[in-house]
Amino acid sequence: MTGVSEERLKAVRLMQQVLDDSQIRWTVLHGAEGYPHNIGRDLDILVDVKDFSVIAELSKNCLKSAGWDVVIIELPWNVKQIVGSKAVECGVVAVEFDFITYLTWHGVGLLPLLFDASDVEMRDGLPCALWGGFVKRTLIQCLTGNWEKVQKRIDECRLAGAEIKTVPSRLASLVGENISQCFLEALEEGNVEELKKRTDRVRKTLLKKYILKKEFWGRTLPLWIKDRWSLLFMVQRAPIIILRFSQDLDAEQQEALLYSLKQEARSRLVFPDLRIFMMSVENKAFFRRVLRESSLLNLVVVVPDRTVRCIINFPKKEEMCVIRQGERLDLYWNGEGIGRMTEAEIPRIFCELAMGSMHRFWGSCER
Repeated sequence: MTGVSEERLKAVRLMQQVLDDSQIRWTVLHGAEGYPHNIGRDLDILVDVKDFSVIAELSKNCLKSAGWDVVIIELPWNVKQIVGSKAVECGVVAVEFDFITYLTWHGVGLLPLLFDASDVEMRDGLPCALWGGFVKRTLIQCLTGNWEKVQKRIDECRLAGAEIKTVPSRLASLVGENISQCFLEALEEGNVEELKKRTDRVRKTLLKKYILKKEFWGRTLPLWIKDRWSLLFMVQRAPIIILRFSQDLDAEQQEALLYSLKQEARSRLVFPDLRIFMMSVENKAFFRRVLRESSLLNLVVVVPDRTVRCIINFPKKEEMCVIRQGERLDLYWNGEGIGRMTEAEIPRIFCELAMGSMHRFWGSCER
């Protein structure tokens, strides 16, 4: 087990103890598949709506007591992200807890707005949702057409353990037994092309069945519209880091360093992807669209070529410069010298700086 995983497990166990002691009704939707041996970069947690107002402060105090730097990201669509980072011997480690009270697709409620205690399976003391886990891990990915992710994680998407007994009946209650069975058969076979076709039937059935329901118009659709409307006006959804290389670093060396940064960030930080945008004069105007389409959980790294003299002005951006000095590299962050180091040392330092950038983007870093 790596030092990163060990630190994340400690944070999860501490959070588990605090939430249980506070008598909060909660269950993990995703991220605990390997628990108690390892844990993902983040946990998606469903909480009872009556506990949602206190969850952020409770979680922040919990992590701070263990030496984590904490930032609270309160998103407009009833999501509270608690992000912690901590400097340990192996470098910076980050962990994220995403708290939600509902999950919808195009206004169709996929998880009940009232907490369902019958949907909980205990895994070494950690409450994990069965139907809710399947919805978050698989169903919502299929409905939104995230096929690349489904293809890559098809084994993880299949039903497992106690889900085999509970999920078919829950899905059948939404779309009917025949459509549910066809969908789950394609999923079990791992046939993504067939799964796409059967997902279309699931989509159409969900919309037809729920579009006339009072709950759809009165509750879940307004929530979904609020989500979309909030995203529409978010010009910058993610931290931006402008990365510049000195001229004596050739394209191959730059590519190798960018690959190392991406791998290190994926293993240590809470960003599911480090999105790299190679900017030139020709595609500079395209950058706004790229940024608008970026996930809220991305970290955007812009690498301008020699033709770009001025970067599009975003108030929340930071700059990193790498300059070769003989066999070593000088690293600068926002114009300030960080130090001279080897290529192998830069990814670890970058992760520390990027995590600080994330704290500054979403709010002041609390200690």
